[in-house]
Amino acid sequence: MHARSILTLLTATVLSVATGMTFAADLVPPGTYDTTIPQIDEEGFTDPNENIYFGRSGDYLPACDSGTAQRAAARQIARAVPSYYEGLEIKLIEDIRESDFTIRRPDPVGRRYCNGVATLTDDTRHRIYYALVQYDGFLGLSWGVRACLDGLDEFRVYDGECRTVRPEQEIIPR
Repeated sequence: MHARSILTLLTATVLSVATGMTFAADLVPPGTYDTTIPQIDEEGFTDPNENIYFGRSGDYLPACDSGTAQRAAARQIARAVPSYYEGLEIKLIEDIRESDFTIRRPDPVGRRYCNGVATLTDDTRHRIYYALVQYDGFLGLSWGVRACLDGLDEFRVYDGECRTVRPEQEIIPR
């Protein structure tokens, strides 16, 4: 057993003895379980409208064409090592579309996939793909963004053709 597991077990035991509390696991004999508890594979076990973790109801990710999402994508490109994008920055993002919105497929983290056409400081235009990811910001308390300029990802940080910031059904297998 790891030291952390032993410490957790010891702490739980001390707390249960000190408070006189018992844990549910102590009440169930080994090898049995309560059949009234819904099992994961049962139909209707998860509610698609249920709030997960500490998320708020409603829109918890900004829209693709919102100013905050565009600024976050442009800021991430600007923060890259200057030699990576040859010092280029985004001046304008146009023709913005939402490719997909996923949640609970398979993980509970929401992702909004967006793309548009970015005009760079040298007036060239490149397709930009960006994913807005729930709980990906500071300490997991807010959303974060991952952005990629198609054709300029020379070290394949986001795989070829920005594949890691695009939804699965949009990726063409090689």
